[in-house]
Amino acid sequence: MPRRFWRSSLARALPPVQWADCRAWAFDQADERCTVCGSVTGLQCDEVWSFEEWVEGPMRVLTGLRALCYPCHAVKHFGRTLHRGDADAAVKHLMRVNGWSRREVHVHISAAFAVFDQRNQVSWAGTDLTWLRDTLGIDATLS
Repeated sequence: MPRRFWRSSLARALPPVQWADCRAWAFDQADERCTVCGSVTGLQCDEVWSFEEWVEGPMRVLTGLRALCYPCHAVKHFGRTLHRGDADAAVKHLMRVNGWSRREVHVHISAAFAVFDQRNQVSWAGTDLTWLRDTLGIDATLS
């Protein structure tokens, strides 16, 4: 996630009852399991974004919501996890889930940080939440 969008999330922007609806929808879609590893404990709702070129300029586009267990969510937001000092647990989880060596994990993380660096060079035009309105009937705006 580019720095410009840090702390800009549906969980922070929506009223609690609407975020609860988002979580319930994601968990129901995933049959109450983590969509990555299948765990049934510690589920959290994760926003799925694409980064696209539009006429207006580069846009962050919400494309879905998914259920992730806490360890998979920590991997998804590895930069935040690294900052919080729990990177080793995330690395071990990524190794276990994907059957990767430590080296393969570090290659993957390096590639992800390269994408992060590229996205931070872009002047983002904004955020599109059409999916949220069309799928769950929730109108919202994010900066």
